[in-house]
Amino acid sequence: MKDLQNFINESNSVEELRKDYEDASYVTGKEKKDLVAKYNVGSNKAKDIKYAILVKLQELRKNKESFDKDDINDFSQMSESDTQYYEELKKENDAFVKFLLDDFEKRLKSKGDLFKWVNLTSFSGLSFSSAEKWLIKRYQKIREELMSRDPKNIKAKEKEEYNIDTLVTKLGNELDDFKKEYLKRVEESANKAYDNLPSDIEKLQKTLETLKKEYEEKKPNLKGYTARWYAQEPIRKQENKIDKKKAILRMYKIKSSFVKACLEDAEKTFKGNVDALAHRVYEKKFDVDKIKVSNVKDDPKIFQLLIEDGTKKLYCRSILAAQFSDKMVPHFRFIMTDRK
Repeated sequence: MKDLQNFINESNSVEELRKDYEDASYVTGKEKKDLVAKYNVGSNKAKDIKYAILVKLQELRKNKESFDKDDINDFSQMSESDTQYYEELKKENDAFVKFLLDDFEKRLKSKGDLFKWVNLTSFSGLSFSSAEKWLIKRYQKIREELMSRDPKNIKAKEKEEYNIDTLVTKLGNELDDFKKEYLKRVEESANKAYDNLPSDIEKLQKTLETLKKEYEEKKPNLKGYTARWYAQEPIRKQENKIDKKKAILRMYKIKSSFVKACLEDAEKTFKGNVDALAHRVYEKKFDVDKIKVSNVKDDPKIFQLLIEDGTKKLYCRSILAAQFSDKMVPHFRFIMTDRK
């Protein structure tokens, strides 16, 4: 009897929430104020009231094990983007995520043989409609969320993260000299770039004056707004270059602050590249517990690493480019080669 009463109370609550959700779109005055107070919303916008109601419905769903199309509709209304959809999905219980996955499977199977493509990683060269791509991608994301909750998969993920962290540490240790040289070159480049800003702006201004003069000479022969607009494209590009240079001077009043920002950005870039390299090595299925990383070239500007685990070997190299360039910031990329 108690379970039946709980079911009746819950049903009444859901019906009331859904009615309030519909009402929120058009009620005004006191009725809207009542809804704001009822759901403790910090805004009287219909959008915010409706979202607060959907959150209440979501809380009720967490205690359920069976669902229907209305539950899917309630959930779908919560999101305005794919990113928000997947964030809200993480808050749902396993049973609802499974129900949602089954619903997408039915939808895919209702469209001929579309379901057979659910493991597709790229749509390149295939003639799917936007709606079909959307269905497949969303099915894949929901399946990924459900699989991530499996204890076996959680352990596998933790092991993968441990392996990649270990690789990042080992690679980072051997790349330390290369990193120091890279940051040194970035610092030199940033100092030079800041010092050159006034003369760079002056040169760009002179070019801009020339471009404007050339445009004025062409203008009488240009017919219509579109022709004039395209003819002014070089001027707009030049003005944009000048604005960017001036923006640096406005943002960084002293050179040291600009150099510091460049170094911080370079640190992030280097870390990101090492992380990406670790993932690429991990994909080669090395035994991370046995892995050894050694530097095989004693030159901080050109590095060569040998990565091995007793069975497999991988050769990784890179060169620091644009070290003394006035045009480009020093940069690099990692190149890997399998070794027998």
